[in-house]
Amino acid sequence: MNLSKEAIERIACSEEEAEKVVLKANQRAKALVAEAEENAKKKYEAAVNEALARSKQLCEDARTEAKRQSDEFFVKVGAECDKLYTDTRDRIDGAVDSVVERVVKGL
Repeated sequence: MNLSKEAIERIACSEEEAEKVVLKANQRAKALVAEAEENAKKKYEAAVNEALARSKQLCEDARTEAKRQSDEFFVKVGAECDKLYTDTRDRIDGAVDSVVERVVKGL
């Protein structure tokens, strides 16, 4: 009967050890899940920040390009306006000379 008592004590001790191992494994699993969630959160935030920075850069690049194109356009349009002004001025001067000549000949 002494042997049975020892066997029961060993079984009880083994059960206690198994419970401790299971408890420790559960605690470790929870810690791993928490760590994984924290890592995922950090990676998500980094991805969002990177996307925001890239978006901001794209907007700045677009603004710079739009300004360059509009400046180029205004230079071109300004040159065209100057040419139209000069051409019109020359035609007006010619028309005035023609009118004056007709008036003088008519007198």
